[in-house]
Amino acid sequence: MEGLIYHEQQTGRLCGVHVINCLLQGEFFTEIELGNLAQALDSEERALISNVDGAQATPTESANVSTDGNFSIQVLSRALSKWSLDLEPVAKASLGDGSLVAEAYLCHRQDHWFAIRMINSKWFDLNSSSEAPQLISEFYLSAYLASLIDEGCIMFSVSGTFPSNDPLRGSATSYGKWWTLEAIEDVKKKEGQIRSKDSKRDEDEQIREAILRSMNDGNGTNLMCSEEDPELAAAISESLKEPRG
Repeated sequence: MEGLIYHEQQTGRLCGVHVINCLLQGEFFTEIELGNLAQALDSEERALISNVDGAQATPTESANVSTDGNFSIQVLSRALSKWSLDLEPVAKASLGDGSLVAEAYLCHRQDHWFAIRMINSKWFDLNSSSEAPQLISEFYLSAYLASLIDEGCIMFSVSGTFPSNDPLRGSATSYGKWWTLEAIEDVKKKEGQIRSKDSKRDEDEQIREAILRSMNDGNGTNLMCSEEDPELAAAISESLKEPRG
């Protein structure tokens, strides 16, 4: 099953689960498994506080997973460390020369986790808010990463050896889907067609509004009286009803 790209679409607030699985390219973790990691981290943090203060820390709301299932960077780092993968913060200055050495990036923007990774020598945006993986040209990659940081995105490079043999590769999963390049391109074309239709509808609406303004004065009085030119009035009326093309 060479050439497949794994992608998970957003479910609830589980972008932390999706981003880890997209990075690892397979359904390696569930929300329950990440939840267990969060609980373990909470226990470790409470124990550390107790050792420092000399008093038993009172259990409070978790600092590593929200009530709606959003996970902290500590949980994601712990999950990736199980595969000997490390995270390092990325500064915009390091992207300036265009020499990218990492194979993947973990990104956090507006309370949402998403991944960018090289797979089969091609770069993909594996955002779970998208229907499918999005291909990124290597020429554009540095500029894209820099623009994300400019928009307030917190970014980490992911280094190490990624798992290469998912035993369930290509099979159905609870969250995700395996994509071919052809299927990704088909989705891109459909999205382009939808945007084109939306743009055409906006253009038609602007033309109709312009015609209406030309037919009325500032007080809303119709300046193109049907008695003066009934054929022209009928033609304009039809143009307002039916979209062009």
